[in-house]
Amino acid sequence: MKEPPRESDLSLLVPYVRERVERILAAMERRGFHPFVVESWRSHERQVYLYAIGRTIRVTEKPVTWTLNGSLHLKRKAVDIADRKTGYKDMRFFRALKVEGEKQGLTSLAPREWCHLQYE
Repeated sequence: MKEPPRESDLSLLVPYVRERVERILAAMERRGFHPFVVESWRSHERQVYLYAIGRTIRVTEKPVTWTLNGSLHLKRKAVDIADRKTGYKDMRFFRALKVEGEKQGLTSLAPREWCHLQYE
């Protein structure tokens, strides 16, 4: 199965989520980090693919997503953010991301998915 494309364009999010994410990115930059959007909206085809990782495609890896149809990426209300310099390795970045996300009314899925913020 070929991996469907990943979308990182913030304009694909619902406007009130996009505005919050833009504020989070600016706040993270003010803290000295280098945030970037790994993924914003997700197609159903991509969701199916990611759900299969760790279950059928790469059975030695943990699941990339925990739900098939319930992801808020599908509803344009979730975003994954990492640091351009350290990727997924700097826990200081992710702790700060959680704080900044909560200030904007977004929920973190930490510790299961530190990079993920969503609007419920």
